[in-house]
Amino acid sequence: MLLRFTRQGFALLMALAPPTFLPAQSGWGIQAGPSGLRKASIQQEATVMGAKCTTRLQFTCTQDSPGAAGVLALEFTVAPITPLKGFDFGFFEGPGAPAGAKGLMRLTVTRAGKPSVHSLRLGGWLSAEVEDGFVFASNQRTRQKTGPVRQVLNQVLEGAETLEVAIVDGRNPSTVLKARFPLAGSGPALRSLLKGL
Repeated sequence: MLLRFTRQGFALLMALAPPTFLPAQSGWGIQAGPSGLRKASIQQEATVMGAKCTTRLQFTCTQDSPGAAGVLALEFTVAPITPLKGFDFGFFEGPGAPAGAKGLMRLTVTRAGKPSVHSLRLGGWLSAEVEDGFVFASNQRTRQKTGPVRQVLNQVLEGAETLEVAIVDGRNPSTVLKARFPLAGSGPALRSLLKGL
């Protein structure tokens, strides 16, 4: 089940973080924020649809609290998007976007040369944090042990070497926006992300 982001949530994100460029990062990192929010991420330069971009793969996690269910999410950010001609970002943007009902995020987790492919429903938004950036996200309840994001994380923690994120254009399936991320060294960050769950 894909949890919906509200318009108020988008507005709050826009107000909290002025746009910047994705900062350089080597390897996987973990951050802890207020109210038990945790983020494990990696960012890198990549060629996306023939253009030089910066991409980020980030897993975020919150735990259940009084009156609120925890959320486990996978976010894929790409910037800049202006050079990515022919990809319909509008199909993914905002609450109620057509993409929400389709499994257009394909994750390929490769271990010992054997790929495992997952199709996830997703949503998206223009980034409030990254200039000319777009965020694609899929999420689930944190407590859902067999949810799609948790299944991907479990495979990664079993010793996978790479994770490729591919977003299939909702109007032209032959157009695919994708990037591959190394998983070496991701274990400590991802175990910290899931600690206590």
